[in-house]
Amino acid sequence: MGTGNQGGFRIRGSGRDKRFVVLYTSGENNDWPDHLNLGTGAFVYFGDNKTSGNDLHAKKGNKILRATFASLHASSSPRENICPFFIFKKNPTQNSARSVKFLGLAAPGSLGITSISDLVAIWKTTESERFQSDIYYPQ
Repeated sequence: MGTGNQGGFRIRGSGRDKRFVVLYTSGENNDWPDHLNLGTGAFVYFGDNKTSGNDLHAKKGNKILRATFASLHASSSPRENICPFFIFKKNPTQNSARSVKFLGLAAPGSLGITSISDLVAIWKTTESERFQSDIYYPQ
């Protein structure tokens, strides 16, 4: 029972039966600076919509984020419907350019962050085209 760990989101299971999500970041895009805050443990992920011309939730990863946070804020016992997110980052070694580093287990949402602050859409402009992407703040 495995899944890939390269490129964006990889899901094991489907619908409400998701077992886990693997979230991969290269950490190399300066316009979209995904990062782990070692002091707080918060991982900031700049969604999958990183080019103009697409709907905000056209990409699979942003759909996963939207559904996860909708479930988190709509339920009286939100954690029972949220699968774990395993976070990996590109980490090339001498032996393999495809190596990754496990950054940790993320549980989307936090007691101190409201529904209007934990998953937000931001505007970017590329080649004079404006578009949105999600920013994900799991704790």
